[in-house]
Amino acid sequence: MTATLLIDPVEKAGWLLREGSAASWRPGQALPPQTTVVAIAPAEAATLHTVSIPARRRAELRQALPYALEEHLAEPVERLHFALGQRDGDRVEAAVVSRAALNGWLQSLADIGLVPSRLYVDAQLLPRRAGRAHLARVGGRLLVATGQGAWALPEAGWNLWRERLADQELLALDGQGRFGALEDLPPALTGTELLRWAHSRLADPGAINLLQDEFAPARDQADRLRLGRWAALLAGLALVLALVDAAVGVRVEQNRRDALRTQMAQVFRQVLPDARMTADPAAQLLAEFGSGAQATSGEFFDLLGRAAPALTQNSRYRLMAVDFRLGLLEIDVSGSDVASLDALRELLAAHGLDVELTGVDPGDDGVRGRMRLRGGRT
Repeated sequence: MTATLLIDPVEKAGWLLREGSAASWRPGQALPPQTTVVAIAPAEAATLHTVSIPARRRAELRQALPYALEEHLAEPVERLHFALGQRDGDRVEAAVVSRAALNGWLQSLADIGLVPSRLYVDAQLLPRRAGRAHLARVGGRLLVATGQGAWALPEAGWNLWRERLADQELLALDGQGRFGALEDLPPALTGTELLRWAHSRLADPGAINLLQDEFAPARDQADRLRLGRWAALLAGLALVLALVDAAVGVRVEQNRRDALRTQMAQVFRQVLPDARMTADPAAQLLAEFGSGAQATSGEFFDLLGRAAPALTQNSRYRLMAVDFRLGLLEIDVSGSDVASLDALRELLAAHGLDVELTGVDPGDDGVRGRMRLRGGRT
């Protein structure tokens, strides 16, 4: 059974729709398994902008957007979150919201056990048409949407705004979910009635989902990070293999190369169990998951490239495992004794890395140590 819960993160009132039925919802009531949670927050903390940015890729848009809007914002860009919307040529829509407000909404929902997959602000859900102003009145607030934007304002300020919208056809939302010609004030709606109407907009909301970038649902972030780590690990193993290949004629290096080939094959089979491995598995995996893994692997390559000379210049060390997450490179290395691992730690530090020896375990032919590396001076 599929179910969707629309929830106001401030009032914590919701509207639950499941197959064949719908009803209001309050915290503490049971939810069907795997219910999709969509948050509808008040628009007072968010603004809608349209800006021209001659950028081709979405990543470039994200980087340029705060600077393109900086002069139009009352707060420093560091305190704001920018969410991308529809794009038409060089023109792109963006919703800007206070990070504090967004974090507050998410925490309010987390307190009652809810994690939204999408989050919109209510005014932006109203239809936006040239020559028309769509309105809804909820709890002493007026939501207004025109072809130029969407916003919320106090009910007491409606007469002034009505004069400013004199050239627009005014349409008001009623409790049955229909828009009709406005005579005086829009009909008063409860928060639940607004959520009930908002469900009809979810298929094509026209609003901008604020849960982007670091505010994206944790599952999406975890999937991207996991794929990125696998691709980075495999590419890193290929880099180490290339370094090992340079030390020709030394049998211990040949053994290390064979071990790395085996590790690469194992990683590849875990990530792509049904695919046939080519001669370049690192490139094959990167191609499979796209450019999203490349950004994750850049810092990995930097750390591993700076560590590689220390790892390969002395045959008394063996690289057993590599892991990268959250900007930290962790390596398992075997050596003859603890003193040899400490010497390696000092050698890595001499290459400009911050190194921490996090564990030492005895082995059959020496000791095995786990080291945590992060970028230090370059």
